[in-house]
Amino acid sequence: MIETTTFHRRTFQPGDVIFDVGDFAGAIYTIVSGAVEIRAKSLGGDFHPVALMGRGEVFGEVALIEGRLHQGTAVAMGKTVVVEIKRREFFSRLISLDPLMKKVVVHLATSLHETTDKLKKYEET
Repeated sequence: MIETTTFHRRTFQPGDVIFDVGDFAGAIYTIVSGAVEIRAKSLGGDFHPVALMGRGEVFGEVALIEGRLHQGTAVAMGKTVVVEIKRREFFSRLISLDPLMKKVVVHLATSLHETTDKLKKYEET
């Protein structure tokens, strides 16, 4: 039986919000063309850019892997095309990995999240 994939190509216009703070992490994204700015909320409630991502880069992975809500907002910076990999497809493929490799992927996502949190706290002081 041939399996169908749940990868979807999506196009966003300038200023479109791909996901927002507090949204459920239902997918992971790879940029095909264009750019995405990741914005974080400061303690004062203002949003500020923390990363500008371009072609070939992946975003949304930390919240998806850790099962958390998104801690930032992803905004298209011009016409942007992404490949969206839904949560179910991602975990289906992750489960098929060697158990050690699965632990490595989860560890990397957790480490990235912790480092980002530390940097955000440092920038706010």
